[in-house]
Amino acid sequence: MRRGQWAVRRHQSSEGSGSNLQARYQEEVLNHEDTEGWLMEARKGAEEAALAGAELEKHMDSLMDKIAFLKKGVCSQYKKLAAKNMQNAEEWYKSCFTLLTKSASRDEVSESLHLLKAKTWRSKQHVQEEQIEVEETIEAAKAEEAKDEPSSEGETEEEKKEVAEE
Repeated sequence: MRRGQWAVRRHQSSEGSGSNLQARYQEEVLNHEDTEGWLMEARKGAEEAALAGAELEKHMDSLMDKIAFLKKGVCSQYKKLAAKNMQNAEEWYKSCFTLLTKSASRDEVSESLHLLKAKTWRSKQHVQEEQIEVEETIEAAKAEEAKDEPSSEGETEEEKKEVAEE
């Protein structure tokens, strides 16, 4: 091949490669822009997920506080119920005793007292059984509360006083 032909071919191929390089460059620029856009969307999605996670954690903490409050309320209600049951049993006992005393004659006093003692004994047993059941329920509620609470470090002074008063 002659030198002139070689120079012409070289010139023609260099013009073609210049346009190929330009096309490749533009393609790489577009790919780079696409990748940057995807990366920005991924970062935005990660930030949104982190914010949603923080909100869920906050909501869960709020629900745990409500559960602890409700457990204390239930425990308090059990104590009030136990006291009311004890008072009702005592009133019933007194009314029965009064009725039996009024209705008993001198001859029936011994038999009536015996019946009254038996009823009293059954009533006391019933009251004791109720008291044991209430105490077991209270202890179970306290144990469940202690199990569900992550730690007592977060308790306020007011909550500690409420628990101590109960």
